[in-house]
Amino acid sequence: MSDPIINILFTSVGNPAFPVIVGELRKQSVFRFNIIGTDIRKEAPGLYLTDKSYLVSRLSEKNFIDEIFSIIEENKIDILFPLSTIDQNFFSANKAIIEKKGVTVMVSDPDPVYVANNKYNLYELLKQESINPLKYDKIPAGELVNLIEKYEKPFVLKKEEGAGGQGTYIVAETSSGLREDDKKFYLPLDELLLQPGLYVSDTTIISEYLPGDEFSVDTLSFEGKMYYAVIRKRTKSVGGLALESTVVADDEIEKLAERIIKITGLSYINNLQFKVSKSGHYKMMEINPRVPGTIKLSLAAGADMIMDAIKLAKGQREFSKPALVIGTSFFRYWDGAVATPDNMSALIKLNLQHAQ
Repeated sequence: MSDPIINILFTSVGNPAFPVIVGELRKQSVFRFNIIGTDIRKEAPGLYLTDKSYLVSRLSEKNFIDEIFSIIEENKIDILFPLSTIDQNFFSANKAIIEKKGVTVMVSDPDPVYVANNKYNLYELLKQESINPLKYDKIPAGELVNLIEKYEKPFVLKKEEGAGGQGTYIVAETSSGLREDDKKFYLPLDELLLQPGLYVSDTTIISEYLPGDEFSVDTLSFEGKMYYAVIRKRTKSVGGLALESTVVADDEIEKLAERIIKITGLSYINNLQFKVSKSGHYKMMEINPRVPGTIKLSLAAGADMIMDAIKLAKGQREFSKPALVIGTSFFRYWDGAVATPDNMSALIKLNLQHAQ
């Protein structure tokens, strides 16, 4: 008797992690998967890697949730796996009503996502727990110049919410003192002072600059219990994606990540980002409460994170730490999905169906 098929729905399949996830699901032998994908753009590469794909409305539109329910019912979905950062907010908030339909939603509960997806909330929690907090402030209207006086240069401006370095600036008089990979965020101090409204809003945070090495930590957990982590040292990146990265062993970062997962209560796969401060301490920059774009490196090093996350969704609660191949490295190159006219015309346009 063959194993039953798991119908799994992925949202925002233009996400850079999706091709890797599909590859993992296709090659394993524990389960069989029927892979369904959604996105708002017909150009999203992931739409052409699935068994069936849908074009949907933006999640900010009122009919989006009805489209998701329609897909769930039509395809008898067992697991819903949200991929993008913004998806985590929506699906954690709607997790309970979706799971009433018998679907497991692979997202953390609302409170952990509320903390993880907002840097100010996260920094406040870390300060409360005395976990190597950054020096930071929310910028009151008209108070930027006064706050600048409290911060050694360079300093950082960043949005409370956002992915891929959006709205992040490293402000200094010159870029000469910045870490090479940080120079892409450089903003001259004179330019900031000349037109502060271009760079600062009511959701902007000012924080200390961390000049040391950067580490990205992929974790597997459930409701605050961390099963294992893979630590990647990032040496080159573009936006939020690593271009060059190497798996390293570091007990201090691993214990720090475990503490943060515990106090936030995060589940499934999450990505924690740290840098080394001027004083030599690891400090948290942000949490991405989702599968990271460089999950391929963690998989290649020996962590079967995608399938372990699926097993979590299926009820398994015990996992052994994988024997990681320390020193495994990743060098990004660009590939793509090919879509024929027939492929593109086969997309189901749910947003148009609802509009009729």
